[in-house]
Amino acid sequence: MYMRSVLLLSGLLWAHALLAHPRTVSDSLHVNQLIDEGQVLCQHQRCEEAVERWYAHVRKWSFQEPRAYMLADAYIQTVFSHQLRRYMGRAAGLYLEMLAVPAPASVQHIQKRYLAQLAPILPDSIEARPGRTLVTWWNQQDPLPATPVNERLVEHLQRVRDAERLFPDSGSSAGFDERGFVYVRLGRPRTRATLHIDTHRMVRALNRAGIVPAGSFAPLPNEFWEYRHLGESVHYLFVLKGGRFRSGNFLDLIPSYLFTATRRGMSAAQKRVVAGVLLEAMEGLTQELALRHPAYEPLLTTVERYRQELQYTGGGLSPDWARTLQTQVREVVREQVARRIAEEPRTYSSVGEGNPLLDTALRIVRFLDDAGQTQVHLYWSHRPDLFQLRRWPDMTEGEAFMVDMVVVPYTSTFFRGREVHRQYMVQDMREPVLQQLIIPLADTIRGMGIEWDLFGVQADTSGTMEVTRYLATQTLTPRSVVPLQTDQLEMSDLLPVLKDTQQPYPFVTFTSDTPLGVYFEIYHLTPDTSGASSYEVTYTVRSDEAGEDQVAARYRVDVRDTRAQELVTLDLQPFRGKKKELLLIIRVRDRVAGTEVQRSLPFQIAN
Repeated sequence: MYMRSVLLLSGLLWAHALLAHPRTVSDSLHVNQLIDEGQVLCQHQRCEEAVERWYAHVRKWSFQEPRAYMLADAYIQTVFSHQLRRYMGRAAGLYLEMLAVPAPASVQHIQKRYLAQLAPILPDSIEARPGRTLVTWWNQQDPLPATPVNERLVEHLQRVRDAERLFPDSGSSAGFDERGFVYVRLGRPRTRATLHIDTHRMVRALNRAGIVPAGSFAPLPNEFWEYRHLGESVHYLFVLKGGRFRSGNFLDLIPSYLFTATRRGMSAAQKRVVAGVLLEAMEGLTQELALRHPAYEPLLTTVERYRQELQYTGGGLSPDWARTLQTQVREVVREQVARRIAEEPRTYSSVGEGNPLLDTALRIVRFLDDAGQTQVHLYWSHRPDLFQLRRWPDMTEGEAFMVDMVVVPYTSTFFRGREVHRQYMVQDMREPVLQQLIIPLADTIRGMGIEWDLFGVQADTSGTMEVTRYLATQTLTPRSVVPLQTDQLEMSDLLPVLKDTQQPYPFVTFTSDTPLGVYFEIYHLTPDTSGASSYEVTYTVRSDEAGEDQVAARYRVDVRDTRAQELVTLDLQPFRGKKKELLLIIRVRDRVAGTEVQRSLPFQIAN
């Protein structure tokens, strides 16, 4: 009878919830059923079928609905748990949608978990809260903007899933402990080891001196991580404290009794025994740490010095030794932590690690066409030695080089515009070859990401070129490119050209003998009553080192047009034999309207 009453009451409560929030309850039941069915499919090696079903449902719903959040979260978790690589880009897209707006109340715990997991890698200027700012920041982190997937975001989501699995912590809002936070920031450590300490031997030594130690002498679980590829000072020791792994130091591994026993009414002889056991523990740990990382060699030297003193005197160490050495060790540890904080990056990505670099010089210049629309002219050249067969020993005489270039425009919120693709063949190159591409700039575009991929290709029997190998990559994260002004005095960007041929020069380094000119255009000059326009050009070359103008000139031009073209010839002889960072500044003043505009061009002078 009692059980029937409980079941009846439960049924009434469920019915009340259904009547009060009919859609929420039924949606949750439906989503939970979909998730359960998908998990069963995964158990039978049919995970791809499960995530396809989930994605089809999510796309029918809005993220203002809890059911979309619940199913999208299951999708992301499953994709990265089961390493479904072909779905990772789609999972990253769902993740950004889930961060774009505040989540419904019933699923805010999911969004809060994502934000807590993201906080370790965010710069101080970005707050971990849902909104367009967070989505824009993530889009800016895309290391290969020409690809449809944000590889850095995919890497982050995979690290988060690994951290949840390897370093779980139910008491953390992120779902993992301090090890997980470091893992999400810096990735997998190069080495991961456990430090060993023989506490049984310590207890036996104390017992022989008539000392029965209080408290636990069980060795604490620990992990030593080192990231020497990020810097010599980047290493961590995690120790299990209070049921949770926390960042610590090797002193945490030594039983606390050894640090406090000398204050508990012992005889002088017993205090020296305790000090000796403490010395042995420190010596063993510093020896193991010094073998694993050179940063601990000074600590080992300090501890060994006390060991030598013990052997020389033969009478044991004074009780004050423990406190003195403990103070010295803690000071060294504090210095190590300070060096690590100064040296380690906020976050580290291994995306593209190991890929050869397709060294490319690029110049981006904006002009206005005759209709007043902004056009972006891209001028670039690759380093010639990368396009020589001898540079790649495994390439054959029948192979050639092909470059696949992609330009991706971005809006102010870093949403992708229409991509521009360019492929071109390059034979055995001896000198730099200039390439050029002109792209109309839509009013909504505020930046461009560019990627070049170098492949080896060879003609098949039909004469069609087939890719035989990947060789190198160069990417440029989105650069700011905004339209030029259309209703006031304006000028193009500055384009360095070789004076004799007027060929654009995309490189940033010149010699003092380079016959250099700088081309630019002027727009929207104001004519006077007779229809004539007049402007004044002033240019200066400023040395950052001297902080003053090294070269300066001014001239006046009269034209019967509202547009003009200019070529300024630069004399770099004053900088002969000097390696300097220079800044060219060109100002144009409309003598009729009194308005002014300027552009600058940084460059270097080589010896």
